[in-house]
Amino acid sequence: EFNAVTVVSRVVLAALAGALVGLEREFHGRAAGMRTHMMVALGAALAAMIGLFTVKELGFSSDPLRVGAQVISGVGFLGAGTIVMSDRKISGPTTAASLWCMACIGLAAGYGFAGIALIAGVIVLALYVLRMLLRYFVQYYGHVIGVKMQSQMRQDLFHHLQRLPYRFYDNHETGRIMTRITSDLFEVCELAHHGPENLLISSVMIVLSFVYLMTIDWILTLI
Repeated sequence: EFNAVTVVSRVVLAALAGALVGLEREFHGRAAGMRTHMMVALGAALAAMIGLFTVKELGFSSDPLRVGAQVISGVGFLGAGTIVMSDRKISGPTTAASLWCMACIGLAAGYGFAGIALIAGVIVLALYVLRMLLRYFVQYYGHVIGVKMQSQMRQDLFHHLQRLPYRFYDNHETGRIMTRITSDLFEVCELAHHGPENLLISSVMIVLSFVYLMTIDWILTLI
């Protein structure tokens, strides 16, 4: 049934879901931010309601899902514009997937599946929040460990240099020694900063991939 309350509630739900998810993307400086996600979800909801309105209110003998189906295919072109490749690195697939997902959430809100739209929006937002927390935890503690290792190694090296005899410095240039120490410390610190982060991310990806493959065919996965 179409009335002012149902139309407004569906539009508001779609816009709110798009705003919440898009806010996280805009916080990270992505190409598609809050406004883009809001417009995608809102447009999808409007397309769904237009399809329903033409059938239920105007009496057209057409498929009410036809307009919504065009949204799914059309938003793919919008998502493709957010994918960029530079320096052999691809960035933007997550934002593209987010736009596609927001289009589906907008369609759900437009067709009246408020519960599904709300649950899907909360799940997408929770995934982004969990990703932010994990990244903060890994990067923060990884850098803390790296800084402590760098400080301790620097102290040990300088104490060792101070105990060396004078004839060692007669045969070796002090500038080259300090340059070598600084360079080696930098490499070790980079390993200490990003090593735990890469190890954790790789471990999580392997476990999740294994679980996903087990749900498809556990026999082939074990083989």
